[in-house]
Amino acid sequence: MKPILSFRIRNGFEACRHFWGVILLGQLFLAVSGTAAAEQPGVKVALIDSGISPIAIDAAHIGKGWNYALPRRDTADVIGHGTALAGLILESAPDAVLVPLVYDTRTAGGKPVQSDLNTIVRIIRDAVDEYDCQVINLSAGVTRDVPALREAIAYAEQQGVVVVASVGNRQRTAPELTYYPAAYETVIGVGALRQDGRAASFSQRNGVTLAAPGEKLQVLGLRGESTTASGTSYAAAQVTGAVAAVLAAQPDLQPEQVRQLLYDSARDVEAAGFDPDTGYGAMQIDEALKLVRTEGYGGFKTGRAGLEGPL
Repeated sequence: MKPILSFRIRNGFEACRHFWGVILLGQLFLAVSGTAAAEQPGVKVALIDSGISPIAIDAAHIGKGWNYALPRRDTADVIGHGTALAGLILESAPDAVLVPLVYDTRTAGGKPVQSDLNTIVRIIRDAVDEYDCQVINLSAGVTRDVPALREAIAYAEQQGVVVVASVGNRQRTAPELTYYPAAYETVIGVGALRQDGRAASFSQRNGVTLAAPGEKLQVLGLRGESTTASGTSYAAAQVTGAVAAVLAAQPDLQPEQVRQLLYDSARDVEAAGFDPDTGYGAMQIDEALKLVRTEGYGGFKTGRAGLEGPL
């Protein structure tokens, strides 16, 4: 198995970018109902990543954003990670508007440029206040609970914004690590599933509340070509798409209600009920959309029972 590539930001903020290649995904794990897709009203999703390629993604789906890493540059993706996530989000929420908020890019000469943690905190708040997003997708994390980050996530929750984050890809080499913001109570922390539907060996076990496919997925490249990739960031993008689809079907839902819908409709994967490997289970967008339309549904649970680090 090929090694996972990780990119560490100078202040400890780590992007969960892990590309594998070889074979295409052999089966579809999730299916979106045709009626659900037709009802999307255009939920705004903040994609805090490397930008979006306007060649690969239709401009109608790209909202006005900002390049925080290189403010004099536009938000066009030159790395590919953000574009791949954008494509996955739009598969589940085809009418969503993606707002590219760039923290990770490269100069014209190819030199990596990545924003620090303080900028990430600013971006989260700007996604709420300046860009009026209803969902935030973040495929990066820091291995300590930083007050400023915690407060920014709490602010997003208070303002009715759902936050989705990947849990990290270093389970094989550093299983003790917990990444924030994925591990915060109000964040949907997403782990990756293998092609056989079990938890991926690279997917961190701390902070997981939901799981989605994350191994050898077909994703979009910068020019719209198909390529393969693996990692929890790709799993998180699919959950972000599901959140956008749920909000399109029922815009008045609060973040806690959205989370609970996804948890209640998930399919158990490992141990019965909640477990540290896959949280509440594998995300099932079609079941979540059925549940959101169920008259009288109100089984909103709170908290992450038993999730205090590795179990």
